[in-house]
Amino acid sequence: MLCFPYAGQGSKEVPTNMWRSVILLNVLISPLCQSSPVRIGLTGDVNLNAFIYETHPGQYDYPWGNTLATVKGLDAFLINHEATIANVVMDDPNNFQMEDPVNFTQTFVEAGVDVISLANNHQFDYNRTGLNETLKTAADFGIGVAGLGYEDEVRKPLLLDVAGVPVALFTMVLMNCEHDPKTGADIPHTCTCGANETRKGMMKQQCYAATKDKQGQWFYPGITDDYIMEIQSTIYAFRAANPSTFILTYLHVGPNFQWSPDPTRRALLRGIVDAGSDAVWGTSSHHIQVSLIGSLACRNGFCFCDPALRGSFRPLLLYK
Repeated sequence: MLCFPYAGQGSKEVPTNMWRSVILLNVLISPLCQSSPVRIGLTGDVNLNAFIYETHPGQYDYPWGNTLATVKGLDAFLINHEATIANVVMDDPNNFQMEDPVNFTQTFVEAGVDVISLANNHQFDYNRTGLNETLKTAADFGIGVAGLGYEDEVRKPLLLDVAGVPVALFTMVLMNCEHDPKTGADIPHTCTCGANETRKGMMKQQCYAATKDKQGQWFYPGITDDYIMEIQSTIYAFRAANPSTFILTYLHVGPNFQWSPDPTRRALLRGIVDAGSDAVWGTSSHHIQVSLIGSLACRNGFCFCDPALRGSFRPLLLYK
């Protein structure tokens, strides 16, 4: 059984420019029809007000509002950390350089965050020095990191033991844009990973593919049949070698505020599930999107899979 209940927004007052993890998705994994399923929490794009260290000094539990008890009760808590931990004071709050508050990383420890994904379009906002500081700080606080590495690392999943259940987390970023309704051309400012030419001091792009010499992401500049087949082959090979592992594929793809995945993205998501991924966790739209793969019955926010579907885990796809 896989369930994705809606947890809702914290009740505390939200300060100006405070971005919240307003959607919490609980994945309940019961591979052997056990009475006590394993609970994995996933979030959408998480970024904290960079000035909260001044308005709420030392109140590390504050950003989580009334979701704190829920997230601390999970067997694993994974977030898309769409920000850096550059530890520099932001000089322009209106510039889209995403950075956590200075000396506020303890907030993730308070919430029991196990893994932060860096597979998104804001990891290079403070150049590679900011990226390195993010990696160092996460390690110092004992927080796992996924989505960034060298070329031979980024296509390998992060392996987790979640209350005795083996979980493999694949992470990637793909460019996807809104299209001009008349010409069909990409609308540049809507793309998942845009250019930074108007932002002084920032790197030219928002996303960088990993190379042998420089850390980066499992990144594709678009969605094509060849790219989908390449992703499928990687997941399929892992599935064949690890038939009892729960595979969770995380991707950051698509324009902000698009209400429904476009056909190319649906083909990508379908392809990932067909390759053997038990669930797909996606971000970028900044609001909920849901696509269900397979025979599912959904009531009151809960989806129950048809037992005839593959294996002891049944595939469900949710895109946020």
